This record gives sequence, C-alpha cells and structure tokens, in this order.
Amino acid sequence: MSNNILKLSALVLLTLCSIGANIAYGENSAVSVAVTAPVLAPLVESIGGSHVSIYQVIPQGADPHTYEPPASFAARLNDFDVIVMTGPHHLRVEEVILNWKRQGLLRHPIIVYYGNYTLCGLEPLNISGHLNPHGYWWGPHGLAAVARCVGKALAAADPAHSGYYLARASLYAAQAEALADRLQGLRLAAYSPVVQYFAVESGASIVYTAALSPDSEPRPYAAQVVDTLYRNGSIDVFVVTAIDTMLSRAAAEMVSELRASGVPVALITLGAPGGDPLRSVAESQGMILQATTQWSAPVAEGTSSGCVQPWGVGVASFMAGLVVAVAWWRSARA
Repeated sequence: MSNNILKLSALVLLTLCSIGANIAYGENSAVSVAVTAPVLAPLVESIGGSHVSIYQVIPQGADPHTYEPPASFAARLNDFDVIVMTGPHHLRVEEVILNWKRQGLLRHPIIVYYGNYTLCGLEPLNISGHLNPHGYWWGPHGLAAVARCVGKALAAADPAHSGYYLARASLYAAQAEALADRLQGLRLAAYSPVVQYFAVESGASIVYTAALSPDSEPRPYAAQVVDTLYRNGSIDVFVVTAIDTMLSRAAAEMVSELRASGVPVALITLGAPGGDPLRSVAESQGMILQATTQWSAPVAEGTSSGCVQPWGVGVASFMAGLVVAVAWWRSARA
C-alpha cells in the first residue's frame, strides 16, 4: 500500500511540474528589467527565466560607484517594468534614479532596492559605527531577502505568471539559506567590508578589516597586523574578494606579501564579473575552507553548477521544488 502511495505522489508531482512548464513557457511576453549593479542581472535571470529581458544601466567599463546617467535617461527608464537596485547610498546612479522618482519623472517602473530588502528579511550590519552597504547580497540571508523581493516585483509587474516568479524566488531563497553557517567558528581577517555579510551569515567572525572601503588604501601596516594576528593564533585565514583586487592595487599586493610570509590567503570569487551570487557564495565558502586546510573534498570538481552543495541544499531544493509545483498548479487553476 505504501509503495502505491509513493508512486501516486510521484506521478502527481510530475504532472504538476508538467502543467507548470506549459504555463511558464507557453507565452513569450517578457518583463523588461533594468538593473544597476551587474551582480543583480544573473539573480533576476534565475528568478524570471525566459519571461524577463534584462538591461544593465551602467555601461560596460564605467566606474559603477561614480557613473551618473544624463537627465534624458529618465525617459528611457520609464520604458521598463521593473528597476532592481542595491543601496543605500551605494551607487551614484541609484541616488539619481531615486531622485527622479521623488520628482515624479519615473511613473511606470516598479523600483526595488535596499528599503524593500529589509522588509523581506535583510538584517543590516554596521562596521566602524556605520551602516555597511557593501555586499549584503552575498550573505546567505541577505541574498535570500533580495531574491524574495525580486520575485514579488516580477509578480506585480506580470500577474499572469506570478506563481512562476514567486516559486522560483522561493527556490532560490531556500538554496541561499541552506548555505548559512558553513564557515561556523572560523576567524577571518578581511581586506574590506565587502566580505562582512558573507562572512557573518556564513557563521564566521571578522577579527580585523584592513581597508575601510573596497577602493580605499589599507590601514598603515595592515599586512604586518594580519601576519601578527595569524602568528598569535587569533585568525585562521585572510580573505580578499575579486572586487577588492579589481578596485585596489594594494589588495593584490597584500595577497602576495601575506602568502610569501606563510599566512593562509583565500582569494574568493565574490564580485567576479558575470557570476551568479548563489554560485559565488558557495564557491567562496569552499575556497575559504580549502585555504584553512579544513576542507578535504575538492570544490565542485566535475559538477555542472561549479559549487559544493551540502546535504542541506538538497533538502531545501526538494522542499522548494514542492513549492514550485504547488504554485504552478495554482496558476493553472487561476
């Protein structure tokens, strides 16, 4: 009897997924989405699938922190259904867009940014007594909050496929949450605040930060301080992100100096161009564990996803898959 029930359950689940697939891809109407930070593009694509077309506001090669669009660009933004941003006070272009919104120049697009993410579960962190706006989308919990908000925005812009967007956002958020606490107990020294949300929400603690922002010079004698902390047994590894090395030559110099002195260094992929945040977080956790010699398995070798998936991710993916099937089924009934 139990085997029959299992077979019937599997058949029902497959049927619901089949119905959902027809609903999700039966029409070719795309939601147009403008993103400010490039890291947001693959996240939006993961949630919106074939229903979204994505435009990156900041031109390729421009400095994302200083780029400011011309006033005429406000009319162009009104052609989009959704604008996805970071914030607060993170990118100049985002301040301009919010100012256009306050002036009534942007009437059509749904705008989601930092304020929305806090309502979806993002918990802000402070560094040196100030709010840290850098890299909250790389913390497992923060990334889940961003995914949930993006799913809600796409659902509001395209109600006909709302179940599809919300289900995929739930799946993405569940996979992100499953990555929390994988670095439990590790003590890190970081180059910049970019790594704070990622580290803390992964279960690690940050003992020392060399630079106060990703593009600033490190504190005096920062390399010597990190070396001393390691020799004293106060830290396990020094962590530098890809974005640190892109914005600061000093970051690359510290990596070389500390490696030469024997300090474990993890040069992680956070901020690498084109990387999906979910994949970057998992890869970076594996790289840190390898650098501290506490990781015995290779990182994503021979896998299609390129990241290490613990059993918790598998369980979360299965449960979120059920959410996907139910949401698609409800969309079919509607």
